[in-house]
Parts: sequence; structure tokens; C-alpha cells
Amino acid sequence: MELETELCKINIQESSVLLIEDTSFFNFESNKGKLKANDPNLGYLNKDRGIGFGLHTSLLVSRTTCLPVGVGAYEFLVRPFDRNQAHYKDRPADERESSKWFSVLKRTRDRIPLSCQIIVVCDRESDVYGFINKASHLPNTKLVVRVAQNRMLASNEYRKLNDALEAQPVIGKYTVELRDQAKRKFRTACLSVSYVSVALARPASERNQAGLDAEQTVTVVRVWEEDGDLEWKLFTNLPINNLEDIQDTVDCYRQRWLIEENFRIMKTQGFQVESSQMESGKALQRLTSLTFVAAMRTLVLKEGRDFQQSGSMEPYFNPLEQQVLEALAPRVQGRSGHQLNPHPHGSVAWASWIIARLGGWNPGNPKRPAGVITLHRGLKVFEARVAGFALALEQLANKDDPFLYIP
Repeated sequence: MELETELCKINIQESSVLLIEDTSFFNFESNKGKLKANDPNLGYLNKDRGIGFGLHTSLLVSRTTCLPVGVGAYEFLVRPFDRNQAHYKDRPADERESSKWFSVLKRTRDRIPLSCQIIVVCDRESDVYGFINKASHLPNTKLVVRVAQNRMLASNEYRKLNDALEAQPVIGKYTVELRDQAKRKFRTACLSVSYVSVALARPASERNQAGLDAEQTVTVVRVWEEDGDLEWKLFTNLPINNLEDIQDTVDCYRQRWLIEENFRIMKTQGFQVESSQMESGKALQRLTSLTFVAAMRTLVLKEGRDFQQSGSMEPYFNPLEQQVLEALAPRVQGRSGHQLNPHPHGSVAWASWIIARLGGWNPGNPKRPAGVITLHRGLKVFEARVAGFALALEQLANKDDPFLYIP
């Protein structure tokens, strides 16, 4: 908890931020021979029976810049090797894995001023009545949750959620550009739009939970391709009155991929945290949490390659690092053309260009921007330069240092 407090120091200056929650599991099976079988910080992973743990965390994203601005909170999920446990429905609510969604949200809400609105963005796994109901009662907190279940409704007009959605008319259409994914290439999609306000009925499995309301009113937004397979159904308590409100809600959900990208940087695109040779679960958990924060910096540089606002780099680089960037700027660029840094001074794009050059990127082909691995390599070089610069300043401040004596 002390490390979380240190890593999750948040200085939010905005009136509204996205809080993107997700879980990723880390497999240390390759290091099995060095790990103790009874380590309480390690457990099994799903059906492959690998050794490791899950990291459930939250990424704070600026609604103004669409760039990460911090980590809200996190916790580790360890599944004991002893499988003789009570069924999850028979466990107290706070001992189920699904409690992670509200636990992380609540600690983040406590760290952020109430004047700042939090919009929580989660995928299908968070479609848990207890989470939706409790989160809806938090002050200045809104939800955008992907629908996973055809839930029972409390009203008599429609029995189930899908019945209510299918009965709604299309209120409009709009186009979106879909990013490249493993199973989908970049393309433009035309989406039809509808929405409905419903009262979700508390499931029978959660009736014994204290403090849950018998029903929860939400708006359900549906966007889909009439000639394709793309469909998103989203629970939300954001105000929905027109097509523009729906577009804004869907755009919030589409930012969820940022946390997936951060996990990817941790695993295969730079840090390769699962290749660690540490010999205790506690050390591996500490490394993983530190790596999530470090990977976020690489993600900011990647997503900020074209963010041109002058001064926008200041939240991401301390004053000493800004001095080093100023000193490096003329040394990493050429005399003309593509060899010159084209971005406004002090912008995230300006800093990203410098660090990409440190990582070995050649700006001769502007259609091939620096990738994650190059930026990660450049950051390591940059951090070494910052450490050397700090040492030099310390030596210069010590006038009696013999290393500064020039005969």
C-alpha cells in the first residue's frame, strides 16, 4: 500500500478525467525453478496452470488531450493453488475477484478532488450489478460499462434488456475510424445509434449483499453496423439526450484501448517484465507495479507524437528533465529538412521527437514515426543522460570536490 501511495500521487488540474480499469495476468512459468512453491504472492493462472498473478489497475486519461496523466490505484489478484475453495457465489462479496472494480475505483475517487468528475470506463468483465450500483452512488462519478449480460429488468414493459434495446428506433447514424487490431484492420465504419433508459433488477445471486438497491436505473447506448459485425452496448449514467451525447459516450469507451496498449508495452514491446529472474512473488509484484508506471511514459510519447500544444510536456517531465531536453535538442537534429524538429517548442511531440532520435530513429521518412521499442530505447538513453546531468550539477555545487580542481 505504501508503494501504491507513492506511485499514485495525482495532481489533477482538469474538471473531468477518464478512469480506465482493466486486468492483465503475468505469467512467470519460465522462472518456475527459482520460485518457491508456497509463495503467498503467487498463484495459478487460468487453465494453463502457469505461475503468476493478475494486476488490476486504473489509468487516468485527460479528456482534453486524450493522453494518460497518472495511475489511480491498483491491486494484485493471486489465485491460491489450493482449488478446494467455496464457489464464488458462496463467498462474501468483498472476497470475490469482482470486488476489484469498485475497490480500485473507490481508492481513486478518494485521491482525486470531488470537483473533478471521474468517468469510469470498463469492458464486459465489469458488468456486475454490485459494481454498477455502488459506483453510481459515488459523488461526481459516471460510468461507461460494456454490456455482457442480457439482464432482467425491474419494469413490466420489457422483461429483459435486449428486448428493450431491440424495440428502440434508430435515432441517427455516424461514421468512426476503427484502429488496427489483431483481428481487424483499420477501416471506417458507419454506425447506427439507439438508446433506452431502463431499471436493472438486482440479480438473485446478489440479494444477500448488504447495501445494494433492489433496482438500478441506467441508460443503455447501442451502436452497431447494419452491414457488419461490430456492435457496442454500453451502460452509462451520463446524460443522454441526442446523437452528440451518444458519440461522446462511445468516444469515452473507445479510449479503453490505451490501458491494453500499456499492458502490451510492459510485456512484449519493451520491458518484457515476464522474463524477470527475480525469485520472490513480492519482488515480482513490486517490479510489475513500477513497470506499469514506466510503460505509461512510453505510451504518452507514442500517443503524443503529434500533440502540438506548446508547454504540454510539462506534466510529464520534471524541471531537471526539461533542462536536459533543452540541452539535447540542438544535438540530435541536423541543419535542414526532415532533420529539424518540426514541432512547437515544449510540446509533447517536440519531446517525443528528441527521445526518438536518442533511440536511433531516422526522421528521413516522416511516414514512419518512431515506434514503441524505439521510444523505450530512447527513454533509457535519456534517463541515463539525466542521471549524469544531475551528478554533474551536484559536483559543481561542491566547490571543494577534488575532481573539480584544475592545476
